[in-house]
Amino acid sequence: PGAVPVTPGRHSLGFHRDARDIDTVKDKVDGAAGITWGPVRSLFSAAASWSSSPKEQGALFPLPEDSLTFDSAKVSGELAYNLGVFQFKAKAGYLFAEEPRWDLSFHAAALGKIGRLGITVTSPDFPAEWQYTVSWRLSKPPSPRPLRGSRRLF
Repeated sequence: PGAVPVTPGRHSLGFHRDARDIDTVKDKVDGAAGITWGPVRSLFSAAASWSSSPKEQGALFPLPEDSLTFDSAKVSGELAYNLGVFQFKAKAGYLFAEEPRWDLSFHAAALGKIGRLGITVTSPDFPAEWQYTVSWRLSKPPSPRPLRGSRRLF
């Protein structure tokens, strides 16, 4: 058998500043990198946020004082796999904060002629809290020309 192709996926880097409150400026940096290994897609992301007080009031882009206050940081990873008309996704993340916590989710979906039926199990505060969701995303019927390599259940 041949080698499994590895290709880059979604990549992003963001810097955010919230200076609506004149006394406290909140900054955040986040990034994500995705890789595809044949039918398996992965996405790894990280974010960090902190607060500071501006040196001078009324500045257009206020610079922070010498001290920064760490608010939180989060790392997460996601794996997704498509098997014919079925899609499977698992995500795990950890939040570093005053009250650290795990974040887990599992998703399965089936593609149909008029949409996608999905089931999601999420734990925003593992293992204490669990949420279950069933969703139906409607879409227009597929074009008469079938997509290469795809099949529909319903």
